[in-house]
Amino acid sequence: MDEGLDETLIEKAKQASERWDIRTDEREARSNAVASGNPLERDTASRLAARVNVLVDDVRRSTQGRRLPSNPTLKSLVERPMPVTAEEFNAEIVQEVVFATPRFSIRGITRTRGLRSVGRILIRAAGGFKARRTGFLVAPGLLMTNEYVLSSPALAGVCVVEMD
Repeated sequence: MDEGLDETLIEKAKQASERWDIRTDEREARSNAVASGNPLERDTASRLAARVNVLVDDVRRSTQGRRLPSNPTLKSLVERPMPVTAEEFNAEIVQEVVFATPRFSIRGITRTRGLRSVGRILIRAAGGFKARRTGFLVAPGLLMTNEYVLSSPALAGVCVVEMD
């Protein structure tokens, strides 16, 4: 391995860990708001609406030529040409869209600082790629995900990350 690269990655991981520690109170407050059924309490409607629109676009792309979602709220948002606006955004949309979109969680919506920091991890499969789970950028060139998503270097070697 390249020692300079290793040192750079270790430094990026340390910086990410420090940012994680600094934002503990904010994450806990958002988690508590979600757990109490008040996701709008800890973030603005416009930020949440933007994130929901990313989810709806992802569902729209993944269902092209296939069956639309069975969830009526999600289905109507996928079929309509206009994005969700902050004015119409509410806790019901969070509940119906986020929990009906299996690859994402409400924590991903309320905790992610940048809309473009969440990526989908894809595994090479016969004839293409298959969605596995998600990860998020914690620093330039450094993706964080759960251990069960990429449990070994060999598994990571056959995966790619799709951003934006």
